[in-house]
Amino acid sequence: MNAGFILLFLFSNIMTQNQLVDYPIQDQEQRTWNGLMGSGDYEATNVTEAYEIGKILAREIPEGSRVLIGLEDAFPMELAAADPGLFMDHTDPDFRAAVLYPPDYVDYVLVPKNEGKSGLNVINRFHETLHSQGAVWAERVDILPDTDAKWKLYKVRRTIQAGQP
Repeated sequence: MNAGFILLFLFSNIMTQNQLVDYPIQDQEQRTWNGLMGSGDYEATNVTEAYEIGKILAREIPEGSRVLIGLEDAFPMELAAADPGLFMDHTDPDFRAAVLYPPDYVDYVLVPKNEGKSGLNVINRFHETLHSQGAVWAERVDILPDTDAKWKLYKVRRTIQAGQP
């Protein structure tokens, strides 16, 4: 009995260590926080720009609207908004479906340029030409400043049937 308890305790500690140190989302949030606080080796320019965009969106997007964002480099936007419910991110149970068919779930989509690290953004991975060419279901809203990540905001057209490119 005691040996089993000790093994369970050790396994629990190893799994906790893995979650706190090696889990990639935790790392992204920690690096973002360090960038906002001016410490660490995370490039603070993109964090600061994303934080400012979050403040702009919180001010300009109509109340009750939802903005679809990928996790990559968008976490500071959520920190900047007084209402994090403005954003639909990976923690929402409908996130995957919203990425695949935005007109069914969100009012806006925010996407960075589709190159380099920003190319890993989940929205860029499923809508590869949204940033460069737009989409039938999306209308560009030009309220964002020019940034290193070249963020673009699109208003989703609800008249388009889901699943159309």
